[in-house]
Amino acid sequence: MNLIGIIETNKDILKLVYTLILFFICFSIVIKTNKLFKLSSHQGIRYFRNAFLFYGLAFIFKYLTGIPTDYSYEWISGFFSPAKIFYEFLLVMAAFFLL
Repeated sequence: MNLIGIIETNKDILKLVYTLILFFICFSIVIKTNKLFKLSSHQGIRYFRNAFLFYGLAFIFKYLTGIPTDYSYEWISGFFSPAKIFYEFLLVMAAFFLL
């Protein structure tokens, strides 16, 4: 079996592994910057921490709801679904904390 066939058959497992890696990276950044914020009380560290908190929540929410990331025409009917709006809200909040 070739590599592409293996990837296609295990696509959900790869999505789960990808999501868990991003989740643990984001929340380890949140935990470590929380310690730094408590030591220094610098507001920039707080915003950086909150950005990664929202990014981590967005990735988990995207995996749990199965929101596709492609914007093809056949998916446009569900563009204004509440799950998609909440996912976009989490991403925008994370981006605002980085500004």
